[in-house]
Amino acid sequence: MRKTLIAAGVAVALLAIHQVPALAAGPAPTEVQIGWADLAKKTLRVSWQDSGEKNLVRVEYPDLPRLNQFLVAQDAGGSNEVVLDTSQFVWQDRARVTVESSDGGVTTARTPSVWFDTQRAAKAVIVGAESLPGRSLRLSWSRAIPADATPNDPLDRPLSEETLDVGFRSTAGETYPVPIDSSTATVPAAIAAQATSVNATNEWGKTSSDQAVVQGATTAILKISPVGQFQRPISFTATAEPRECLAVSCPFSSAMPPTQLQARPDATKPWKTIGTYTGYSTFTRTFPTSGGREYRLYVPAWQTRDYSRWFVGAAVSTSARYSATQAYLATVGFTTNTAQVGQVVKLAVKVLPAGTVKASLQSYDGKVWRHSTYVPLTKGVGTYSFKAAGRGTTRYWRVVVPKMTMNGLPIVATTSKAFKLTVR
Repeated sequence: MRKTLIAAGVAVALLAIHQVPALAAGPAPTEVQIGWADLAKKTLRVSWQDSGEKNLVRVEYPDLPRLNQFLVAQDAGGSNEVVLDTSQFVWQDRARVTVESSDGGVTTARTPSVWFDTQRAAKAVIVGAESLPGRSLRLSWSRAIPADATPNDPLDRPLSEETLDVGFRSTAGETYPVPIDSSTATVPAAIAAQATSVNATNEWGKTSSDQAVVQGATTAILKISPVGQFQRPISFTATAEPRECLAVSCPFSSAMPPTQLQARPDATKPWKTIGTYTGYSTFTRTFPTSGGREYRLYVPAWQTRDYSRWFVGAAVSTSARYSATQAYLATVGFTTNTAQVGQVVKLAVKVLPAGTVKASLQSYDGKVWRHSTYVPLTKGVGTYSFKAAGRGTTRYWRVVVPKMTMNGLPIVATTSKAFKLTVR
């Protein structure tokens, strides 16, 4: 009986302990306000009202509940305000700060500020890049400004206060500022082949274009025969070779356009393309010449890109190389190399271009070439006959075709190879 009473007494005692009321949370903070703390808009101030308790400040993101995080604590009796750096917030369209009080390990409900956006400046998407002669760079981009999810919140700033610049990925960290509302810029010549991006910056941080632009360079070299014959193949050797971009290998094989051989009569006339050639590095080709002209090798501007970079190269050309053109003597010489004294010997001449001129028949006297007679050429063809004289002699002869013009291009005076006549 006594044991039963003791057990009952213990049970009553335990029940009494269990029914002690828990400590009640005090009133939650009120009037949670936010605003900028500095003129540079790098820090923001959070203030509130409470009864002097310890406070805990947190940030909430509606779409990222796991990132709802503790920011700072303030001891009891504090100033009821904290200053937060914008770098403490993640890049989201909405956020808010909450403040709660803590007393004896018991926290109050969280009192939120108004919602505000923490969006960084809209990203610039590069849509065009062109390397210009002199290594300046023309860029174009677009920016899609997102809708403000919290219009007219206390931290809003006008878009005009954002900054936009073209930045160079180099050790010096150069930037080239451009107007915030612009969508194109021609950037002065900078370090060769460096990576370039478009950067937008506001109070929440900087965003850079996903694709950087890398300038390449192209080597162009032309060697061409100084003299050719009309409508006969003339050879040239060309080098058209993109050089490696700084710190990266440009995908040249898909970027390089066909190399062009261009010609013009002289510096007063425009260049015209007379041949295009694929392939890179050094190659040798031929083409028929039609008169004295200036030539150059021309590589058009090129561009290509991958997932993270644009690769661009400016158009490049060699300096002008002049190649003269001689007449092509298709036929020149006597119908026989040996003749009897008094025998009629016939000279036949056929040249291209088929001009109407007077060629000079010359003979060699052992010291100098001497003019013997003129041979009229009509449409490039002429003959001359004479009786052989000077028994027992062998004499060398040649034909000189004077300079002429064909289709506005000069043909220089042309001398044939020597040919002989022996008289018996």
